[in-house]
Amino acid sequence: MSFFLNELEDIRKVEEFFDNLFSSVKAKADKILYEKYLKIRGKTSFTRRRSRKSLAKIRGYIIPGDVAAISAVGVPIAPRIVANPAIEISGDKARIYLRLASIGSEFAKTFIAVADLRVEDLQGRIRVNAKPLLYGIMPYECIEDPRIDPDVPGVLYHVRAFY
Repeated sequence: MSFFLNELEDIRKVEEFFDNLFSSVKAKADKILYEKYLKIRGKTSFTRRRSRKSLAKIRGYIIPGDVAAISAVGVPIAPRIVANPAIEISGDKARIYLRLASIGSEFAKTFIAVADLRVEDLQGRIRVNAKPLLYGIMPYECIEDPRIDPDVPGVLYHVRAFY
């Protein structure tokens, strides 16, 4: 039994070592990238606004409380996060792919859900009924960035990340 406890303690030390290593590398990388961004920003006018005009206009928005999601087995999912959508429009129909995280889960445990609407309903505060489409398979897996292929109808790309 003591051998097992010693081995377990060794595993914890290795995990702690790698956690500290990755944290320090990430912190240093973030600092370097930020410094480079500031340096480059000074050389270009692209990142500065010259007027109050925006490149985009908000047509509609969705907040977590406006998404009713139900799993395939009928369990309601209360969204905590709704982010980074993609939209596919065909005629007068719109299909929205949403990145969701449920209440009680971490931001790193997101999944993709889909909602169908009429194009005319895509304005102001938008309320949707969504169905989960892609869940993570592994612990700490995040499904994010739904993207529609503009050249091939019905093709959805996404990112699977592990945190």
